[in-house]
Amino acid sequence: MAAVNASAEVVQALLDEVDGYAVCANKNCTAQTVFGGESEVVKQACEVLRERGYDVRLLPVSHAFHTRIVAPASEPLRAHLATIDISAPSCDILSNVHADFYPTDPDAIRALLAEQVASPVEYIAQIERMYAEGVRTFVEVGPKRAQTGFVGNILDGRQHDAILTNHPKMGAMTALRSAIGRLLVAGFAPTRPPS
Repeated sequence: MAAVNASAEVVQALLDEVDGYAVCANKNCTAQTVFGGESEVVKQACEVLRERGYDVRLLPVSHAFHTRIVAPASEPLRAHLATIDISAPSCDILSNVHADFYPTDPDAIRALLAEQVASPVEYIAQIERMYAEGVRTFVEVGPKRAQTGFVGNILDGRQHDAILTNHPKMGAMTALRSAIGRLLVAGFAPTRPPS
């Protein structure tokens, strides 16, 4: 897999020129796409993209996730999920497989989770769907700020707030306090969890 500072459309057009299997695996934003596939094809695509002036970085991963290369893992995952009690979501959850809401049927949820392993991550479509549904505040829970940056790129010029909760350069507590402050200013009042 490799990350490149280009849109999925640019990357896909290049991948269509290269012999062998490689696809856009993570459509993160208009300024970053991750592609994956057969190792030699990915390396060849990296060379061509670099020659065309793009910044490309090979990713140190064990497999080409979100491509058909890992599709054989879908059935064992589905079998394992069959042993787990799954309930309908209690709130709306969007899948990054198709930027639509998760189904409510437990077997359909299991099928979608098994499909996700080998399906491209449609992050742009997912954020666009959230925005269309009225979401204006996006909170990244995790280290650093990649998702916050992606949201900013996708929604550039449109009213929104993308908030990170943890970044090593800020320090964990400073980042968390800043996030809580921004959420309070945005009108999100704290609530106690149910006991």
